Amino acid sequence: MAKRRTAAAQERMRLISQLARKEKRDDTFGMRDEDWDVYKVINKEGGDSDSDEEQKLLELEEVLRRHDPEFEGSGSAGTSGNNNNGNTAETHQLHVGIECIRAPELLFQPSMIGSVEAGLAETIEFVLCGYPSDVQNALVSNVFLTGGCASFSGLPERLRRELQEMRPFKSTFSVTVAANPTLDAWYGARTFSSSPDLSQYLLTRLEYEEKGGEYLKEHDTSNKYYPSPTPLPQAETIPLPVGGEEIEIDVF
Repeated sequence: MAKRRTAAAQERMRLISQLARKEKRDDTFGMRDEDWDVYKVINKEGGDSDSDEEQKLLELEEVLRRHDPEFEGSGSAGTSGNNNNGNTAETHQLHVGIECIRAPELLFQPSMIGSVEAGLAETIEFVLCGYPSDVQNALVSNVFLTGGCASFSGLPERLRRELQEMRPFKSTFSVTVAANPTLDAWYGARTFSSSPDLSQYLLTRLEYEEKGGEYLKEHDTSNKYYPSPTPLPQAETIPLPVGGEEIEIDVF
């Protein structure tokens, strides 16, 4: 039981006596919002439904409903339902999707969307394996990123980590991002189109009809055809006479 002579008890008694002395004709209580705070001071239990904690909780629930339509808080609709099991920590959660993380990861793992194509790191390693070690060192010393995807946050750091894993111990390499990755490819195509030898790089109608739309004319800056996987060598057959019969054995 609280003591009557405490400072809090004396303050409550002072407020009650002041309210009792006020005449009704001069009563302006309630015109200001601050007037209602006196009940919070007088009430020793402090179980007011308009407390700061509950008001903050309602504001947080409103934010959760705005970002998660399936959220049901502790409001009038949520308390009467069966979905509120009393676990406040589990109820007040915001479910965040990982689409913004998975989309850039497709550059390295196309299999996430069912594509059988190789990822960026795997393609770089495949290209490097086609050259001797001195040429490999020259290639990895100038890895240039361009295109819209080069603007992804953390892409250069991720590619440096991939190169560090595939290169020999203590190897050096450099990864550079274009100044304007989105328009850099367009600028390069504009310069390429103004070349006087452009006609040598273009596919003619006759070549298109003969070789199909998937054919690319090979030149210094074109994509060259590399069979993948590498075809197996033709097996050499050696006939062996056995009892008047010949048996062919494949030797790899």
